[in-house]
Amino acid sequence: RYILRQSRGILAQQAIEVTPVEATLELPATAAAGSTIQVTWSGPDYDDDYIAVAEPGSEGSSHLEYTRTRAGSPLQLELPDQPGTYEVRYILRQSRGILARETIEVR
Repeated sequence: RYILRQSRGILAQQAIEVTPVEATLELPATAAAGSTIQVTWSGPDYDDDYIAVAEPGSEGSSHLEYTRTRAGSPLQLELPDQPGTYEVRYILRQSRGILARETIEVR
């Protein structure tokens, strides 16, 4: 709203819709330990957001490897040397919130 101070009259107003921030990730289901995979992503790409590989169940700030989203989509992400099940995540740098996650089996 644009409101006049003296009369408190509304000169203009506009409705807006606030929607949640979302992200998506596309990556292979399996990959070799220590290899580099290609991750296609969509998301807000705020300053210093990143795509990370982490142990499932760990908090958002925990990661083993990462690449900043400013590298573009698709980007390259290095995987851990140890075989196992991991998560690839889109992380908001400011809040450490996880916007998207996909599982990958590292062999």
